[in-house]
Amino acid sequence: MGRSRMRIGQWATVACGLVLIAVSVVAAAGNLLAVDLGSGYLKVAVARPGKGLELVTNEASKRKTPTVVAFTLDGERLFGDPALAYAPKAPARAVLAPLGYLGNASARVEIPAGATSSAPPLTLTGVDLVAMILALARQHAAAALGAPESSVRDTVVTVPAWYSAPHRAALADAASVAGLNVLALVNSNAAAALKYALDNKASVAPSASAAASSSPSPTAGASKEKDAHFALFVDVGAGSTVATVVQIDNKKAGRSATKLPSAVTVLSHGWDRTLGGRALDDVIVERLVAAFDKQRGLPVGSDQSAAHNPRVVTRLRKEAQKVREMLSANVEAHVAVPSLVGDEDLTSTVVSRADFESDAASTLARIIGPVTRALTSAGITADQLDAVVPLGGASRTPKLQQLLCEALGRSTLNKSVNADEAAVMGAAFLAASLSPTFRVRALDLADVSPRAVSVAVRREPGAASTGAGEFQNATLFAAGSKRPATKKLTVRRKDDFTLSLFLEPLPASSEDTAVGGDADAGSVVEDTSDLERALYGRYTVAGVSKVLAKRRSPASETDASPKVTLSFSLDHSGLVRVDAAEASLEETVWTTPTPAPTPSADASPDAKSKKKKDKESVAPEGSPKPVAKTIIHRQPLVVTEVAAVAGDTDGNVGGWRLSEPDLATSRATLAALNAAANDRTARADALNALEGLVLQARSSLRLGSDDSEALEVVSTDAEREALIEVLDAAEDWMYTDAAGSTAALVAKKEEVSAAVSPLFTRAADYAARPKAVASLREALAQSAALTTAARAARAAPNGDSDEAKAAAEQVLVAAESAAAAASAWLSDVESAASGQPATGNVSYTAAQVDEQAAAVRRASGAVRKMPTPLPVASPSPPTAEAGADGSAASGEAASPDVSPSPAGSGDPKRDEL
Repeated sequence: MGRSRMRIGQWATVACGLVLIAVSVVAAAGNLLAVDLGSGYLKVAVARPGKGLELVTNEASKRKTPTVVAFTLDGERLFGDPALAYAPKAPARAVLAPLGYLGNASARVEIPAGATSSAPPLTLTGVDLVAMILALARQHAAAALGAPESSVRDTVVTVPAWYSAPHRAALADAASVAGLNVLALVNSNAAAALKYALDNKASVAPSASAAASSSPSPTAGASKEKDAHFALFVDVGAGSTVATVVQIDNKKAGRSATKLPSAVTVLSHGWDRTLGGRALDDVIVERLVAAFDKQRGLPVGSDQSAAHNPRVVTRLRKEAQKVREMLSANVEAHVAVPSLVGDEDLTSTVVSRADFESDAASTLARIIGPVTRALTSAGITADQLDAVVPLGGASRTPKLQQLLCEALGRSTLNKSVNADEAAVMGAAFLAASLSPTFRVRALDLADVSPRAVSVAVRREPGAASTGAGEFQNATLFAAGSKRPATKKLTVRRKDDFTLSLFLEPLPASSEDTAVGGDADAGSVVEDTSDLERALYGRYTVAGVSKVLAKRRSPASETDASPKVTLSFSLDHSGLVRVDAAEASLEETVWTTPTPAPTPSADASPDAKSKKKKDKESVAPEGSPKPVAKTIIHRQPLVVTEVAAVAGDTDGNVGGWRLSEPDLATSRATLAALNAAANDRTARADALNALEGLVLQARSSLRLGSDDSEALEVVSTDAEREALIEVLDAAEDWMYTDAAGSTAALVAKKEEVSAAVSPLFTRAADYAARPKAVASLREALAQSAALTTAARAARAAPNGDSDEAKAAAEQVLVAAESAAAAASAWLSDVESAASGQPATGNVSYTAAQVDEQAAAVRRASGAVRKMPTPLPVASPSPPTAEAGADGSAASGEAASPDVSPSPAGSGDPKRDEL
């Protein structure tokens, strides 16, 4: 099950400079994907070069898609609303909460085989299911971008704060299977806090500032400064509730007094894994089940109760969600479900808000637990909060909001943030900030890691016993450590060794119960993994002895062991990696300086000065002193993850991660399902194309249709009857097993097209020919008018050169020749066609007529572009100094250096030419 942990470490690029960009993001290239992967709904956003951040809708133009997967009896895979609608029909073939299977490699979903299939049931892991959801998000993004899916690769995915390392690793595996590269797994509330800060909602209330200046913060690291804004984000989602305390620091932007967010720091998280919309829906389901059982006359707890029927419960849960949402805005809701069991209907049942709040009182009251724990862990009180921001669809429940206000001493909550979209838009900005191709304004983000991470290194063989055990232990990242973070650890070793990383138990105060992790919409799985020490990974560090080989002097038994420095990092995703390892060894080398040579008698002053310095470094006896020199030898080391072995008592490393073979299996499963879906789509398209061809052809053959008149003229009764038989046979064939493949449908369509095409082509040409002939005659008339006018204009005296006249004549002759040829061709083909029946092959087609008309228009167009003939040049009048004969006046001879002007040079237009 081993797999290089270094690859896992590359899921997130550690970068502290994050967030603040306006809605316009400038980038060189690349599209980024953000996914808010909730247990109830999927939200998708993109960041694209030059376009900024954009929320993506699905194929139904909805902003969120239910995270539901279903498989029909005939093998079709459904997502979102279609899958949710199909679930009540076949609950065993629908997975309502795929994320509940993450983090447990042994959890499987078995989809029964189809009714007509002999294949075994389809077995899927949590990674398989979530990979399908992420692939769907990628498809939605690519469709919105108008780009191929391959262009959408880098992504940031939101996760609940309570997601442990197994959950996060499994989610990253699922993204890899879906063809995505995860830049970061960001806690959903932290992502929402980014959007909150970007929208400039982090203003500091005057009362809060006053309180900060008068009373110090209870804990270090949470000091209340005048430019700090404290907000509590309470996310009540479909499956869980997470409360997060965030500090947003503000700074002045440039010379203006405007304060902009400069850092978002998560101080603490508190959660309840099972308090969410589904828990509230279950309360309504119980009321509806009781009403239906009473209507049927069943006693309470009867074996025939609707509660024992999965199909009925699934349908009622869907109704319960609608009721809960209706009661958020209304005081009562009416429910009626037809044919709930057989022909029995659930008649109109009224559920009032008061009844719901009474039934769910104990469930609603649990909202206070995560909030209290988050505030306590952050070390602040409710009156120090500048804002309380509700998130998640279930947070719209009025009673929840009332309980929050009462517990925190507030009159209202801050509802300026879109509860459904804040997290995904914040994740999109985080993706842009982590990508090297986007430029963003700096806004630092720091989150906290709830569980401590420790390291254990087996002691060197032969080391002196200290009574501390076989391993040396150290804490790398304490519980509540800010991330991203780095840490270095130094040990002494002479040989290669093994180290282990552990996740320490979660403090018991972090949540009320260790029950969580929805396996499906109606049950929970006991999850105590966070309350136990778990092996995160085991690694070998190799190459230590190579540094010893670099010594200049022989090693001895008393020499100190090399110092091995290990570098660790905790990234944005909450994952730990071993970044690098290096061995270093200090060696002291004694060297004797070489005496300087004796200078000659004619030595220069510089040489004498050097000789004096050399004498100062030599002992009085004249022998050089040995000089100690420290050399540090360095050797990079190779870190490799070790696979788990049977009987491993330190923990099941790799038990919640997929090995490379398992990843390959998941990719093959997803590829096979995608191929089947693509083939299904292609088959549906081919079937629609064939059916459309048959219906259109039959409609055209029907008497009274727009095409029937032309078809009757160009075809015989026998031809039309034969074609109808072909169409009827093709329609019957479509409902046989032979039409089961895409290739067969495509081949049948080509066969029907070959039968239909000749007759319909003949009819179309028959209808188009008169118009084409009329167009040709019009072109001939226009050509004749143009050439006649052009010849008349050029028949008059003009100033054109002989060359220009010849060129014009050539154009005119070409136009006249083209017109004459087209006119003769038309006369010939019309004469030939006059004695032929319309049902046979005609001597000419509309396309041929159009070609003749185009040739005539090209030739006449050249006539239209001919230049206007130049006017005749007038002789220049005699000057005052000239004689009557135009010669120069007597006594003034023409200069021999001046030649006479050429004819026509006096014409200014001619001079310009």
